[in-house]
Amino acid sequence: MNESIENSTLVKKAFEAFLANPPDLREIDDQEGEINYVESTLPSYERTVSDILKLFPDRTSLHGLNFIELGAFLGIVSKALSLASATVVACDIPEFFSRKNVEAYYRSMSVDIRAFNLRNYRLPFPSSSQDCVLACDTVEHLNFNPLPIFAEINRVLKPGGYFYISMPNGSYILKRLAYLISGRTPGFTVNHLFAQLDPDDNMVVALHWKEYSLSQTIEMISPIGFGVVKAKTHNDTGSGKRSFVNKLIMKLLPGGDTQVVIFKKLADYESGFFVCEDS
Repeated sequence: MNESIENSTLVKKAFEAFLANPPDLREIDDQEGEINYVESTLPSYERTVSDILKLFPDRTSLHGLNFIELGAFLGIVSKALSLASATVVACDIPEFFSRKNVEAYYRSMSVDIRAFNLRNYRLPFPSSSQDCVLACDTVEHLNFNPLPIFAEINRVLKPGGYFYISMPNGSYILKRLAYLISGRTPGFTVNHLFAQLDPDDNMVVALHWKEYSLSQTIEMISPIGFGVVKAKTHNDTGSGKRSFVNKLIMKLLPGGDTQVVIFKKLADYESGFFVCEDS
């Protein structure tokens, strides 16, 4: 597969499909907000699809492979992978995915969806059924112990299957400096708490309850039957939401604000977790 060409084509076509019928996620007449978000996030979508294609370098398509995208949101990555002939199921919380307009949007995208909450610690898929599970900008939103979710991801993956995770790098130097200067922990502001509960605000899951460092991500997932294929940090400087000065500073500083870790399932995870409502 010619990754550099295919990646650009897949994401572009997925974006075009989105623009043809952008959903109003919370039904507050704010499709423009969804469009602006997707446009600003296109570089990360392209990076993700590029990373996935590199996992299967000897294939001319992803036909016959099963993918789950957790926290799929607007489904650009799911659509792009389906255009590469993968069987993809986009997953997200019922607050979004149980809405009729969102169901219609995904039908127009020809992508299957599942609506469930990771808080229930169960993925509605058979064991050893998936070739790859993706969680992009998802884990940092979980306000509960994520380890049982990683065990579930292990369960549904085939032996040798991949777990692709990308999220903010909690130990990025700019965040450390900001904490030293302001005394405010990274993740979200108090105003974001109010916005999340505002019925007229187009935000419901944007709070970063916990941002992990790269080493913490590896430390908590590796013991659950996974080995690290690749681990890296980089700056998402292509985001249209960043100013020129901000992008320049990010390029000059070491490390990166984003982490990407690709795990491979090495063994079934046999140990159980004690899970209660307060876990």
